[in-house]
Amino acid sequence: MDLINLREVSTVFQKEIIAADRRIHTGNAYAADEFEMLVLSFYQKLSEERAGILAEGLRSGRFYNYESGRLEQKGKYRALRRAGSKVLRHEKRASLQG
Repeated sequence: MDLINLREVSTVFQKEIIAADRRIHTGNAYAADEFEMLVLSFYQKLSEERAGILAEGLRSGRFYNYESGRLEQKGKYRALRRAGSKVLRHEKRASLQG
């Protein structure tokens, strides 16, 4: 079993762990629930903030590669494009509802 301090990892990793929904022990259920709500709120804000970046990358087919420090063309980031298209579909659905 691995133990991890959720306050010291990225928002995306926090969300993934919470989404797994396997709480082993909770000393304070209210504090744990509050932390989960906070993480999901931060993740939602992060997703909203990066939606424009993903949309532009999908439109142009270019994404920044932090390892090489340069822009890359289509083909190297299929998973990112799939994730971005989910964001775009969600935004379109939200704009139709709102």
